[in-house]
Amino acid sequence: AVFVIPANVLLIKYFPEAARHYDFYTGRVFFTGAALDKNMLGMALVALLGFVGWAFLENMSAPRSRNRTIHQGVCLLLIGLAGWVLSIADSATAVACALTGAALHLMLMNAFARRHVVKIGVFGALAAVTIVATGLLDEIMELVAASLGRDPSLTGRDAIWRILLFEDINPLLGAGSYTFWMPERAARLSEGYMAPINSAHNGFLDVYLDSGLIGAGLLICVLLSGILRFARALRIEDSRWSAQSALVFMIVCGVYASTEAVFN
Repeated sequence: AVFVIPANVLLIKYFPEAARHYDFYTGRVFFTGAALDKNMLGMALVALLGFVGWAFLENMSAPRSRNRTIHQGVCLLLIGLAGWVLSIADSATAVACALTGAALHLMLMNAFARRHVVKIGVFGALAAVTIVATGLLDEIMELVAASLGRDPSLTGRDAIWRILLFEDINPLLGAGSYTFWMPERAARLSEGYMAPINSAHNGFLDVYLDSGLIGAGLLICVLLSGILRFARALRIEDSRWSAQSALVFMIVCGVYASTEAVFN
């Protein structure tokens, strides 16, 4: 984080020929920094922010000293620099994940929330199911997309998801591990699009296409198992900050997977 975050700032500000690119079809400028594309830049910054935030929070319980002040100052500087890069990187998913992570950390600073985090999670899951069942999801997605400066279709992702859900695969086993996006199928699915499609742009859907309901179910079990383990560890003071950071990181990964195929 100490090396990569400032390197992105330097590249974008002083070496734009290496960190600035233009959309082939629209001519719109976008920044990639030290990454290969803006989404990879956003994902790297979200991951690094998670660890810098962990270092900042864990150091809060250290005795007051000059070293602690320097440490906290460096962490805040890195968070500020990463926030500036995210603000111009135009990666809406990364911004949403960074804000989600910050909100979760603030919530878990409260002792009541830490003690009842599993109950809060259950109520959140029930609320999500209710939203889907009552058809409010589309309206909420439109509102979130508009607040992040995106169109309600999430840059055409919803159309891709509808097409992929009707693909002829075994619903239990999928197409086979890492075999869904074979060249022939990718070429057929890309017909009518300006750029080739080689990803579902959704981590859970991508796993389902390759491994079916069994693979997607196992993935969800792994995520829930990790979340429950870290939720229990929140009650142990010695592991509080690491457990809190790990819990937030897993939830943020789930949010990121809603628009990017990150698990495979």
